[in-house]
This record gives sequence, C-alpha cells and structure tokens, in this order.
Amino acid sequence: MGVSVTAAAKHFDIPPSTLYRHRKGHVKRRGGQTVFSAEQEKVFVLHLMTLSDFLVPWAPKELCKYIKYFLDSRGLKMPRFSQNLPGRDWAAGFLKRHDDVLKTRTAVPIIPRKGCMDADDLKLFFDRLRPQLTDPELKPEWILNFDETNLVNNPGSTVAIVRRSEKKAYRLVKHSKEGYSVMFSGTASGRMLPPYVVFQSSAKTPTVQPKWTEPLPPPLCYYDASSSGWFKKAQFERWFKAVVLPWAEEDPSAKKLIIGDNLTSHFSDQVINLCLAKGISFKALPANATHLLQPLDVACFGPIKRQWRQVLNDWRGRTKGGGSLTKIEFVKRVAELLPHINCSNLTSGFKASGIWPFNFEEARKRLPSKQQGVIDQSGSDLVQFLQNKLSDEKPPPSHTMQKRPPPGTDLQNRDVNACLEFLLKQVEWMNIDKPAPEPPAKKKLRPRKPKKAKSKPDPKKKAQARAQKRDARGCFVKLTRCNNN
Repeated sequence: MGVSVTAAAKHFDIPPSTLYRHRKGHVKRRGGQTVFSAEQEKVFVLHLMTLSDFLVPWAPKELCKYIKYFLDSRGLKMPRFSQNLPGRDWAAGFLKRHDDVLKTRTAVPIIPRKGCMDADDLKLFFDRLRPQLTDPELKPEWILNFDETNLVNNPGSTVAIVRRSEKKAYRLVKHSKEGYSVMFSGTASGRMLPPYVVFQSSAKTPTVQPKWTEPLPPPLCYYDASSSGWFKKAQFERWFKAVVLPWAEEDPSAKKLIIGDNLTSHFSDQVINLCLAKGISFKALPANATHLLQPLDVACFGPIKRQWRQVLNDWRGRTKGGGSLTKIEFVKRVAELLPHINCSNLTSGFKASGIWPFNFEEARKRLPSKQQGVIDQSGSDLVQFLQNKLSDEKPPPSHTMQKRPPPGTDLQNRDVNACLEFLLKQVEWMNIDKPAPEPPAKKKLRPRKPKKAKSKPDPKKKAQARAQKRDARGCFVKLTRCNNN
C-alpha cells in the first residue's frame, strides 16, 4: 500500500522537499562539490593506495601538499584554494567521496627490516612447516607459542571531561618508565600456561626474595632475576624447565611443537637436548616477522596491555594516585590481570597467523600489498620512485643471522642441517667440470731479522764527551800541564 509524500514527511518528520528531491534522483554527490574531474580523482586515489601498499601512507595534510605541488608544477590556478593549497574541508570531502576504497587509520611505525618480509620467504617458511602441521596426529593442545613482553608502570592517557576552553588536559598520576619482563606462552587450543616474571637485581648473584612472590606463588606464576631485568640464556633455560617441561610431560607419547622467535638467548644447547629427550619439535620464526606470524603478538598482547593499563588505573584510583610500583605491588597487579585475560584470543592469533589451522593464505593476507604480488601498475613515476627507494632499504642479513638455522627447521637437528649443506656443496662441485676449489694457501711468514748486539761504549770516549759538555757550559776551564825543559 503506497503512502503519499506528504504523509511520509509528516510521519518521519522530514521536509517534503527532501523526499521529493530523493524521489526524482536530484541528490547531491557525497563529499561536496568537486574541483577535479572524476578521472583525475581516480588517479589520486590510485596514488594514495600505492603509497599505502609501499608502507609510506600519507596523512590528509600531506595529501593537500601533494595537490598543491600537482597544480603548481602544471601552472594551474584554483580560485577555491588559497595559494593552490587545499584545506581540511576539501580533504575530508575527498575521503568521503572515496570511502569505499580509502580510510584513515592509525599508522604504526615499524623498522625497514620488518617491512621487507616478502611472500617468497613466507612461503618457504610454511613449506617447511607443512609436513608437521598437516599431520593428523598433531593436536592443537600440543602446539605452543611463547613470547616475552614488558609491562610498564604507565597507565597511559584516557579520555576525560574538562573545560571547553582548556587546550590541554592533564591528570595527576604517579608513573614511570620502569617495567618488568614477563614471558607468556599458550597453546593453539586456547590454554594459557603460567607466566614467568624476571625481576632486575643489582646483586652479584641475582636472586628472587620469597616475599616478592607471596601474592601469586608458584605454580600460578614463576619468577626469576637477572642483572638487566631481561631474559638471557640462563633465564630461558629455567623457564623451559619450569613451564614447558611440565606441559610436555602431561602426555609423553603425543607429538609436540614449539614455535618462537629466533633470539640468541633461545639457542641453548641445554634446551635443545631437552627437546630431543622429550620428543619436542622446536622451530624458530623468520627474522623480523613476529608481528605477522607470532600468535601472541598478533592477537593477545594488545588486549593484555589494555587490560594492564586498566588494572593500573583502578589501583591508582584506590590509592589516590600515589604509591610506587614495587616488586610486591607488581605481583599483586599481575594477580589481578590474569583472570581478565581472554584465552580465546590465543586461538584467534593462531588462526590469523595461518599456523593452526594451517593456511598460508591467512598469513599472506597480513603482508603489505606490495609484497603480495598484486600491485596495480599505474605506470606513473610515483610507483617507480617507490620501488627504487624501498629496494635499497632492504638490509642484508647480519652475520649473526647467517649462523642461525633456517626458520621453520628443527633447532635440535642443527648438526644434520649443517651436514646436508656440506653435502649439497660437494654435489654442486661434482656437477661442474672444474675441480673443486682448493683451500687458500697459507701466507709465508717473513723471517725475522736478527737483532744487532749493542756494543759497549768506550769509557775514554764517555770521559771526553762529558768534558766537552762542561766546556760548553762555561762552568769549568780546561787546564793543560806544561812540561819544563
């Protein structure tokens, strides 16, 4: 049953002229009036998408500067723009017109090494994991990921109600840059293992005082100490024995897989020997790829740190903003934090990283668009400039990284990997007609020249030299003996 325009306008409290205009299709385009043609705006949109693909996105203010450069370089004058520089209103309207492909987001800075992870390296890593992660005998409760993070004594900034005339809002809260290192670990089935806290101790032999652990005693949480407050090889070995071994011994016959980053402190002979004894496969992630492949980094640490700031805010509110975050107070705050950790984020992290369920496409989607091999080549100078610029920024692997085993291989089989690499080199030499290269000849050392023996000075010459010095100073007069005839 149809309704008249007048009745609909009265029922929905809308002006009748607005309904008539929409009915006839006389509706203004979103984003206000345009300055450039639709084809030219498509070119600008393509440039912005290309910049985003190459991890150098522009802010709206930089877009306005680019439009000014575009107009000035072609000798064009736009009366709507002051000195050819668009304002914020034009930028907001431009983004509104193209909100189907463009959106403003907070850009998180990353180092160039992390931005250079490409699809080929990622596929090589997943190819090495495929035989194990596609094994039906490997269950998600026996796939473990671990990573350490820093919980700082800073509740962060919050939205507050202030006077309208206030330009800046401040909040009196006692805080500092001090933090504590905590190792978290969890399985693909959504089980979080007990955390492992490392305190900083200035003693010659760093130890943990029993009173520090009273609010959250083991096995709910484990504690250690180091001179720097960070995980070193000794702390990693003790964490493995305290947290990982009890988890692995729950079902000794089950296949197990541990995935973690490739820090130097994790390459411990003692840990690798324990993995061999317990039948644990220990694999390292590719370098500078934890933000893509580390399940804890992908989905867990963000919510954990937001909840940690809320815990600090609640504690500061109870203590009227005072009090210092001592080791005992930190353990109390961790006890308040643990019940609020959502373990379902673990399964989401494993899924988003493509580790479990095993899915390479899930991990590839997290790569920058320029590394996925699907880039819209516009043929503009901007694309070529970015390609030349970013290709030079990819740093070569460091000397330490070259010594480490390839990512995705078992760390406990490092001797086997080294043997295979040696055999492959021998096979390469056999396929070449030329003989295998000979080892470089040792440099011949030059014989040392024998030192000349120092001759003893003549006592008569010494006496004559002393006499000449006395004569030169004028302190003595040389006397000659006269012979009488």
